[in-house]
Amino acid sequence: MEPLKENLKSSYYTEEYDKITENHPWYKKITKLDLCGAKIEKIPESLRYMHSLIKLDLSDTRITEIKSGIFTNLPKLKELNLSWNESLTTLHAKAFHNLPSLEKIDLSSTILTEINDGVFVNLPNLKELYISTNSQCLAVGLTLH
Repeated sequence: MEPLKENLKSSYYTEEYDKITENHPWYKKITKLDLCGAKIEKIPESLRYMHSLIKLDLSDTRITEIKSGIFTNLPKLKELNLSWNESLTTLHAKAFHNLPSLEKIDLSSTILTEINDGVFVNLPNLKELYISTNSQCLAVGLTLH
């Protein structure tokens, strides 16, 4: 892979996701991050500090759950792709909390068995929600605000 440039505005990774740290000079400038196909089982905590992130692709990974507040501090995030996570079963309350710019969430082709109340609260700009091919999906008091 080519060395990263200091003025990097977008980044596409698959195998080098573990090298993403807030200590890199370009870290806070990244607007797009593609971890599609990465062999990760949980969402990296370091994503919280990518304040310029607009598009995040976590599709086709091994993520099993989306914990409360994991995406906090991503005020510019507009598009979140979690599709084809065949291990993704649970969305905890406030999993997408405090994402004022979020317009699109793709949860299609996952095996969601539980969507807790409060998952889709405080998403004033949400326009697209894809949850197709989730035949086992159980929404517990699902509320959209």
